[in-house]
Amino acid sequence: MRGETLGQFAGGKLQTLAVLLALLTTAVVSLYFRDIENENALKDFEVLATEGTDALDARLHQYMVGLEGLGGLFDVTGTPDRKTVETYVASLQLDELLPGINGIGFIEYVPADQLDRFLDESAQLGIEDIRVYPPSDRDVRFVIKYIEPYVGNEEALGLDISFEEGRRTAALAARDTGLPHLTPRILLVQDDSKTPGFLLLRPYYAPDAEIETVEQRRAAFKGWVYAPFIGARTLENLTPSQNQAYSFSVYDGEATEPDMLIFDSSAGEQTAHTSFFTTQSQLEIYGRTWTIKWESLPEFEAAKRSNGYIFVMVFGLLLTGLLYALLQNLSQRQKTVEQIVRRKTLDLEAQKIQNESILNNPLLAIMITDAHGKILRRNDASNQILEIGHDYVPNLLTVVPELTGMEGGTRTRLEFQGKDSVKILSVKKNDWTTPHGEKRSTYFLRDITIAEATSATAINAEKRLDLALQASEIGVFEIDLATGESIVSDMWMHIMNVPDCTKDFDAQAYFEACVDPDDYRMLQANDSACIRGKEERTTTEFRVHLDNGIRWMRSDAFVSSRDANGRALKLVGTQIDITASREMDRVKNEFIATVSHELRTPITAVKGAIGLLKASPDLSLPAPSARLLDIAQTNVDRLTELVNDILDLERVQAGHMRLEYKDIAVNTLLRDAREQILPIAKTANIDVDIQPADNDPVLPMDRSRMLQIMANLLSNACKFAPAGTTIQVGADTVGSQVRIYVRDAGPGVPKSFVPSLFKPFSQADNSDTREKSGTGLGLCIAREIIERMSGQIGYRKTDDNMTEFWVSLTMPESFTSEKQALRLVQ
Repeated sequence: MRGETLGQFAGGKLQTLAVLLALLTTAVVSLYFRDIENENALKDFEVLATEGTDALDARLHQYMVGLEGLGGLFDVTGTPDRKTVETYVASLQLDELLPGINGIGFIEYVPADQLDRFLDESAQLGIEDIRVYPPSDRDVRFVIKYIEPYVGNEEALGLDISFEEGRRTAALAARDTGLPHLTPRILLVQDDSKTPGFLLLRPYYAPDAEIETVEQRRAAFKGWVYAPFIGARTLENLTPSQNQAYSFSVYDGEATEPDMLIFDSSAGEQTAHTSFFTTQSQLEIYGRTWTIKWESLPEFEAAKRSNGYIFVMVFGLLLTGLLYALLQNLSQRQKTVEQIVRRKTLDLEAQKIQNESILNNPLLAIMITDAHGKILRRNDASNQILEIGHDYVPNLLTVVPELTGMEGGTRTRLEFQGKDSVKILSVKKNDWTTPHGEKRSTYFLRDITIAEATSATAINAEKRLDLALQASEIGVFEIDLATGESIVSDMWMHIMNVPDCTKDFDAQAYFEACVDPDDYRMLQANDSACIRGKEERTTTEFRVHLDNGIRWMRSDAFVSSRDANGRALKLVGTQIDITASREMDRVKNEFIATVSHELRTPITAVKGAIGLLKASPDLSLPAPSARLLDIAQTNVDRLTELVNDILDLERVQAGHMRLEYKDIAVNTLLRDAREQILPIAKTANIDVDIQPADNDPVLPMDRSRMLQIMANLLSNACKFAPAGTTIQVGADTVGSQVRIYVRDAGPGVPKSFVPSLFKPFSQADNSDTREKSGTGLGLCIAREIIERMSGQIGYRKTDDNMTEFWVSLTMPESFTSEKQALRLVQ
């Protein structure tokens, strides 16, 4: 009895110890499973955060692609007009392809002494409403010259971004490094909401310039192509999981300082929530560091809360009860326990295989089906792409019948009819078998509708470009300088009258055979200078012998790429038929010759006859007849002036006007010009005041031609200045430039007429009843003469509303030896 009692005690103690051990094991395993679930959920949350960061990086990269495109437009066109930039930006479809961006534009690097040149050039390019602000005493301004779309960005046009240190520092860093830079957070002038925004700046250099060192980059620098954007708009709708699985906030800098906040996706939410999962990362982006803080939302936490550890705990308690019973009859239950353990082990292995095959990717639909297509498991992206509810468990082959009979592998394109539209999907299928021998299939579906539409948009843009070239009758060619082979457009073949040919047609050989031998040597010399890098472009007019006769062509090309050693690889350009233009030039020259030989002689005879009549002492005419004689004298003088102006214009444009250079003091020139115009000024009751230049600079110039230019500008001022006012004629120096000006209080030139101001026969009032007479050639002749003196001429309205015409010449010390040599040849 005593031994039995001791055995029962020992057995009871052993059972108690076993039960306690089982309970402890159950608790440990439950906590372990809970930690594993939390760890897996945290990893999934970090994957979502990484995808959000990648999406932000990709969006900003899309902005940079748009800037690269505008930089390419500047490379091709040089300085495009406003309409060209507007058309290019409109083709980008910013709202669809570059969401969050306010626009795309160009910031020009403008020395302070060239602001007038910048404003005049902008007006000629169609940017008439630009004004540079705010006022600054810096040597260089960073002025926004283009910004499109213009609507909504009006306040940005003309802004000097160097007024603020953050913008200025980022701009200079981009210039010196050659890399895109992002400004610190700023307030955009065009943003009424006053929320944090940024400028993305990409430096733009002269095409084909060397930019290996900082000095080279500064020498070749022209400005920045840039994109303004508001942080909140850029950070919205980055991924499907945003504001569904997580919220996030973004800060400018390396810390989450409240005053550096850019965007908070949870702003405005009514319900407070303490996130179970949080993570933080830093994004290095275009010279700036952004800190991003991610916080889970209840939807994500509920989806990841499987309570598996409770199942393990319940299972452990049941197992403990079984263990207690098994200890009573271990030998009889041992086999049963082994079978249970084996079955549970197989179930866990199957569950592990399923978990490894399903990834929580918000952009990729992943589904596991049985052999009949029934969906056993799917991720959230499957519900969004296939438009099915979370609680609905359909048969995949019923939802997407096109997958019926698909073998394992990839199908690159499949059309799926959604509720509102057709989606384009790419599909991959993997077949596998569970440890129990059951057939399973894993489907991977990706929505490629937007990608395909983007590709179609690019193709359509290329087609529109081809149509534009065809409508303009511009041929395009590309020559591989290594092989000598040419690729030409259909319009090039049309204007070269190429007959129907096979795909082996040698365009280069055909072209060389058609070019006139005398012109071919000139064409070859011009191309060679461009290829060797001595000239930026090669432009040549030449003749070709075709089946439909001799045609004149104009070729304009440049080297599009070079290797690391600077050797030219490809020559790209355009070619147009200018036969009609050459014929018009011939007709014009014949007309000029006719005017010269047929009009001058009778005009001189008539003028002489009228002069003799008026000078005759014996001639006594009644007052009406004398008045008619005066009218005849005036109109003969006007006709003589017109003929002389036409002949002057023909001589200067043809290069037949010889310039005789002498060193002339600028103030002496001003006094001579005033003396020359005084009779006309007194007749118009106008005074002429000289404002001499400091230090009285001496310039090499043709005195008679400069006086001709000054007489034209001063006579125009006398015509339009109100009686009793004063005309100012003066000069000043800006750096190496001497600027001579004529100012009057007249009404000035209408803005719409400014681009045509220096064209021949151009007058703001072309009516027969205009008050002020003139040939419309004076300003054109003045421009042609001053440009042959390596100078410039222009017009502007001064700050005190005076009308000003000016000419600018370079002082001798800044002339290069090449310019001096050219001047001597002339």
